Amino acid sequence: MLSLRLTNTAFEDEALYLYAGHVEIAHLFHGVPNYGGFDGYFSGAPTLYPVLAAAVDSVWGLTGVRLMSLLFMLVATSCLYSITRRIFNERAGLCAAALFSFADPTLFMGNFATYDAMAVFLLAITTWIVVYTAHRHWALMLTAAPVAVLACGVKYASALFLPTIAVLLVLLAYQHHGLRAALARGAAFTGRWSASSPARSTPPTTGRRSRAPPPPAPMAPPAPGPS
Repeated sequence: MLSLRLTNTAFEDEALYLYAGHVEIAHLFHGVPNYGGFDGYFSGAPTLYPVLAAAVDSVWGLTGVRLMSLLFMLVATSCLYSITRRIFNERAGLCAAALFSFADPTLFMGNFATYDAMAVFLLAITTWIVVYTAHRHWALMLTAAPVAVLACGVKYASALFLPTIAVLLVLLAYQHHGLRAALARGAAFTGRWSASSPARSTPPTTGRRSRAPPPPAPMAPPAPGPS
């Protein structure tokens, strides 16, 4: 809740994603031409988080969108507590949740209307599913793959964290099913999300978002011909 103390006007990225979301909604539901070209330089699919944020903004404004980010981070914190408690114990879960809750990036993303909080939320859900299904039937583990793909769609850089989740799956499955079955589960999970991940066909971007390429320089006028 310390995130609520961070009050200010809309940051540049917040305004851009909300604007893009309203443009996409107008295009998808009302047929308004979309000349933004957001899919060419956004660090996530413009039809996912921006559309959701714009829908919330239409009802509750920027405050509502920031509260949605806070909700995402609260759920991610709960998942972290549950995961750590499952792997270690109650004390470790409480310590992990406390450290994460008071970390500066957590407080910042909890009051920031961009895709970051939603991406963290989806990655936390993916990890939670993996941890709680690693010792069960292999098909249950695959239910984490669609959530992982959605996380990659919201923020393409989320794909960088999925190999770590796959390694965690192998380590947990090894305790109950042996090395061969654990490696098979890790390979199945990796293949499942990588086959349909939007990050595979999307060029990587750097920073919070990549700027649109600058317009070409105007051509010099032709030299006058001989009189």
